[in-house]
Amino acid sequence: MVRGHSAPIPADLPVPPLGRLVVFGPNGAGKSTLLRHEFATRTDVAYLPQHTWMLRGPAHRTLTIGLGRMERARAEEWARQLGVADTLDRRGRSLSGGEQKRVNLARVLASNAKVLLLDEPLAPIDRVDRGLVIRSIAEAAEGRVAVVVAHDRDVVAMLATEVAVLVDGVVLQQGPVAEVMHAPASEDIARVIGVENVLVGAISDVTDAMCTVACGPVSISARRSDSLDLGDRVAVMFGAETVLVSLDDATTSAQNHWGGTVDSIVRLGSLVQLTVNVGVPVIAVITPAAQDALEVEQGTAVFVSVKATAVRAVERA
Repeated sequence: MVRGHSAPIPADLPVPPLGRLVVFGPNGAGKSTLLRHEFATRTDVAYLPQHTWMLRGPAHRTLTIGLGRMERARAEEWARQLGVADTLDRRGRSLSGGEQKRVNLARVLASNAKVLLLDEPLAPIDRVDRGLVIRSIAEAAEGRVAVVVAHDRDVVAMLATEVAVLVDGVVLQQGPVAEVMHAPASEDIARVIGVENVLVGAISDVTDAMCTVACGPVSISARRSDSLDLGDRVAVMFGAETVLVSLDDATTSAQNHWGGTVDSIVRLGSLVQLTVNVGVPVIAVITPAAQDALEVEQGTAVFVSVKATAVRAVERA
């Protein structure tokens, strides 16, 4: 779905009935304002603001404020799962920014609200703890909806079931992650999100710092973190500029090498974007001169290659 709102912020955000909607855009796009508007106009929400706050006294006061008895018990369990249970007896304002954010997040996740509004929940979280927080948000969102503000494409890849691209207070495009990331509706959207390939699959093989990911009919070699292992569900990401397009099946050092057909050709400013169907859609960007030399058009059979070191696997919630 493509949406263009002529009205200034606050704009209406189409919130799905279930799932994890990530509102994505650059700094200053109006994401936080939009989320605050949703909070002010709905009655079924729990809200995590971008800037954390802590009450005076032990962190446990902040964790449980405003919660009923059963919600308080759930908040304590979420605090344990998020790794901050041992901080609850300490003075809340003495905790690190990441600890404070996780205490506040535990309270919000414990709420009975049907909609969770989470403004930059990953911003102060160390990279090592990001997967833990994302898994917790995904688990808490089961059977309800989480609207998450982010400016990091990794959060989209790791968490979103749907993404809304926001620029200058306007939702330019909203839809399933693959649809928006693989087929940005305009050059402005492509420039904001980057013309990225984001494919979802499971790790089928692991070798040192690398892994093989089964994405439908295609296997993709990628870099992995030490925390990823066989069977883990991941998103693989690689830039369109890292994809080499050729007309013959020449020998290449790239571990990722597939044959397919050109599904679409779109001019993006001074570049040309190709979407090649290799069993899954792979996006490449080439120059107009390269397009002329290759003589590619819709339906042309081509080969695409990507070095494994240019592909990154990230944990998928």
